[in-house]
This record gives sequence, structure tokens and C-alpha cells, in this order.
Amino acid sequence: MKTNQITLNKILFILTAITFFPLLVAAQLYVDTNNKVGIGISNPVNQLDVVSATPLIRAAINSGTTSYAAVATHDISASKSVYQLMGGSAMGGTLFGVNRAGLGQLYTNNAPLAIGTGNGYDLTLGVINEPVITIKPGSMGAHCVGIGTTTNTTYKLYVNGTSYFNGNGTYNGTWLSSDQQLKTNIDTISNVSEIINQLKPRTYFYDTANVYGLNFSNKRQYGFVAQEIEAIMPELVKAESKGEEMDSLGNVTHPGFTFKSVNYIELIAILTKGVQEQQKQIESLKEDLLAKTDELTNRLNSCCTIGELRSTSTNATYAHQTDIKLTNAQSIVLEQNVPNPFAEQTSISYYLPDNTQKAQMLFYNSQGRLIQSVDLKEKGKGMVNVFASDLSNGIYTYTLVVDGKIIEARKMVKQ
Repeated sequence: MKTNQITLNKILFILTAITFFPLLVAAQLYVDTNNKVGIGISNPVNQLDVVSATPLIRAAINSGTTSYAAVATHDISASKSVYQLMGGSAMGGTLFGVNRAGLGQLYTNNAPLAIGTGNGYDLTLGVINEPVITIKPGSMGAHCVGIGTTTNTTYKLYVNGTSYFNGNGTYNGTWLSSDQQLKTNIDTISNVSEIINQLKPRTYFYDTANVYGLNFSNKRQYGFVAQEIEAIMPELVKAESKGEEMDSLGNVTHPGFTFKSVNYIELIAILTKGVQEQQKQIESLKEDLLAKTDELTNRLNSCCTIGELRSTSTNATYAHQTDIKLTNAQSIVLEQNVPNPFAEQTSISYYLPDNTQKAQMLFYNSQGRLIQSVDLKEKGKGMVNVFASDLSNGIYTYTLVVDGKIIEARKMVKQ
């Protein structure tokens, strides 16, 4: 490898680098004939290779049009081999890989994921003292995944902090922490009927056309509107945020926005309390109804007993007695035609009191159309003889109208 002479401009570059990167003071700067720059290394492979004085970090950057940026990092301990974060065709085509003694391997380019080859392997992704994802052996068998923690060895998945699911989720068994020792100021729910009466169950569809980045179903939904719940029980509503979305150049394609979510789980307690109160009301009404029914039964039995005594005791003496006589003298009567059904002839009897001014008998077919009308001029008992040999078989109606009022209507059958 040939080393070029360093000009004044390159000396100024070195001094500037020393000013901004004091850890590289002991490093040497090399520029080969292909304008590849090496700091701390005399045979740079990429456009810029940086190696520290101790085996701490090595960065290889390739900005060619067909390659991706790539970084290779050495473990501080010399007893362990290199673990790498690589990318791009210039780096052998490995998009992501991990290889360290005691850690196992994780590759995603044309090879299946594999973490170690046996028990005792673990993986932590994140920055120092701020783990993002940890995978390690646990009591549940195989490996346990922890998000935001490095100590999970009990649960298949443990999330330390608030989690958000963008889309539908299926859970085979879900438990929520509810132990009494975890709670204070435990009290009963009051005014639950008032709360439930203010709830507004809704049916709706999610706006999948205008809301981006949220994996909503396009099917009809049943539930509540967060703002309406917030007006009644603000503690069951919280604000969520959706971050902005950017393209590969870092340009914002969709700005971030906030929206509100409802704690449906805690609504169960409200609805349960409401059902309990309604059940108490139902039981109370049942008791009142049974008591009133018993009272009415006793009164009816008493009434019937008095009637029986009245009818069977002819010698009984009462202080006040009133006798009335019922008669049809002032009643308008319309009898059923005889015979009914009939073939050729039938008769209709009626009674008109003396104070009748005008009376008519109207005949209608099954479609409700008037087919005949008869003026009844005589008072008292009367009869209308109907001859219908030419009448079609069917059901007909005759109506008695007295002084402009319909008194009664009956049906007759011609067969």
C-alpha cells in the first residue's frame, strides 16, 4: 500500500479531527492512491476505515450506489470473537448478523433466525443501560422475550411499560393484576344507574380511507365514542399519539396526530353494578306483586262468600236493598242472520227503540264495497229477509246504522 504525502490542507484536517475527536489523537491518517482513507489502519478497504487504539470499534462505510452503509464492531474482551452489524452487497449481502461467543447467531439474509445452539444463550438489542428487546432462557421453557427489560425469565412475553397494538389481537387466556394488596381506597360504585343512563352505545365504521397508519377493521363496530365517555368518566379515557411517517429520504409523508382511547375493561364493573341494582328492583317488584295478588285473592274469596250467603240465605235481612230490572226496551239490537252460512235466503232480526229517528242496514262485499242499503222505518222488533240466489259465494258484512252512528256489524257467509 502506497502512502501519499500529506499537504497543508491535510494537516489542517488532522488538527480539526483531533479537535473534534480527541480519542483519535494517537491514530495515524492514511490516504492511498484510490483516495481511500484509513485512521489507525494502513490498508483501508472502504472509502473510510476507522480503528481505535484498543479493539473497541471499527467502522467501515461504503457509500457506493449499489451498496449500503455497513458497520462492524469488536467486543471489548479479546477472548470473544467479533459480533457484526452488516448491510449491503459490498459486505457479502448480509443484511443483519450477530456472531459472538456465548451469544449464538442471528441472520436474516437467506438463512433462518437462530439464537444459539442450546440452553444458556441470550440476546439483548438496544443501547447501554437501555435494553429494547431481550431473549433469554426462562421458566416457561425455550426462550422468554422481554421488551424494555433484561430480567424476564418467567413469561413468554413481558412488556415493561404501556403497550399498543395496531390491529386485531387474539389471546388464549388473559389475566389482569387485581390483588387486594395492590389497591388502596377500595369503595363501592355509587350513582351507577345515573352513569349507565348517560352512556350512549353506538354502531359505527372506522375511517379507513382518511386515517393512515392504523390497522382498523372495515367491518361494522359496536362500542362507545371516547369523547362521550370522557364527559361522564374522564378517568376511563386517555390520549394516544401516532408518530409521523417519513419516506426513505427523511421527508415527512404523514404528520403525527393524537387520538383518544377508552378503557373498556373497567366499564365491566359499571355494567355489573347496574345489573345488580336492576335485579334488586326486580326482586322488590316481585315481592310487591305477590303481596297485592294475595290481597286481591282474599278479597275475591270474601266477595264470593258473601254472594253465596246472599243466594242461599233467603231469610237474611239487610238494612238497605235496591232492586233493578233490565230490559231491551231502550236497547238497539242486531241479531246474527239465520241460517248462516246460507244458500239462497237468510233472515236478519233487529230491534229499534221508540226514540230512533233514522235507521239503515248496509250490506258490503268482501272488498268493503257497498252493494245494498235498506231503510228501517218501523220501530221495535223487525226482520230483514235477504234473497241472494244470484249472489256469488263468499263472506259479506251487514251493518246497522242508527241516527248516523254505526251500532254493530256482523258477517254472513253465502255458499
